[in-house]
Amino acid sequence: MPLGPKFVSQLELDLSGQGLYKDLLNSTSKCIEMIDKGCNFSESWFKKVLVQFSLFDFYNIRPNNHILHLGGLSVGHPVCDLL
Repeated sequence: MPLGPKFVSQLELDLSGQGLYKDLLNSTSKCIEMIDKGCNFSESWFKKVLVQFSLFDFYNIRPNNHILHLGGLSVGHPVCDLL
């Protein structure tokens, strides 16, 4: 089975209990893990955005708000996460 559908189809919110910032970092680390396991950039980006918007819904935050202490929304290219 290809890894892309396996990772993208399983939407899990791993809440750390330490707030939104740590949970968003977890979504970025999942994106990097997907690239490491052989998924392409679009699949890993899609998973990261899907998890982030699910977290915003869980924390009742509108994603169009500027989250200044987090540097805004992290919807950049996954290569930027690797740097």
